[in-house]
Amino acid sequence: MSLKKLAIFVEGYTESKFVLKLLQEFFNKNSISIMINEFSNRTECPVIKEIISSNDGTKFEILIFNSCTDTKVLPDIRERYQGMKDAGYTHFIGIRDLYPDFTYLEKEEAIQINKFLLDKDSINATFIFATMEVETWFIAETKHYTKIHNDLTLAKIKDKYIDFDDITNYEEEITEPAKTLNDIYKLVNLAYKKTDNQTTRTVENLDYENLYLNVRMKVPSLNKLFETLEDFIQ
Repeated sequence: MSLKKLAIFVEGYTESKFVLKLLQEFFNKNSISIMINEFSNRTECPVIKEIISSNDGTKFEILIFNSCTDTKVLPDIRERYQGMKDAGYTHFIGIRDLYPDFTYLEKEEAIQINKFLLDKDSINATFIFATMEVETWFIAETKHYTKIHNDLTLAKIKDKYIDFDDITNYEEEITEPAKTLNDIYKLVNLAYKKTDNQTTRTVENLDYENLYLNVRMKVPSLNKLFETLEDFIQ
């Protein structure tokens, strides 16, 4: 049985860690093989060592390619597309932030620029802007806060900082998501920075069922990611 192959290009460690965990939750663990590139010469880019190996029941093979910076995601896809296509990869996803290069109002322009720059034959390549940063997805997954700290309740967050019920568009209204998430955690004297321990803490405590069933309906960019994964497994 031939494997279906997907390559996901991300801009950094946070996205790589999140995508790895999401795939582990989204797919049956016995049906998937995940690899992560480990040959970057960008010295400040941490490498995730965890790899899920293939087995007799493997149906899907997924490569997570960490480009280590937002501006390299598109060039990395373009550079490697044909070779990976020849190697059997049928789907390609690029994930990067809009911030700081684009504003929310420039989202569609940014998407069109990237579509134009992709090779015209790259019809199975999907580019997703995690508006404005991937932390938007984390903020909108409100079930995880009490897992971070028992006192980090929605009532406390509403009283001291932000009322999630008042947010009609997470992608537009949360202009600096990483900073916003850090401000929320600070309510219980914790922090969110793009470091291994703090990124891992958040990624491991997210409710992935809630992301799939509910949060995606509030955040179009996350919904696009799930739709693309669903298309891949058809």
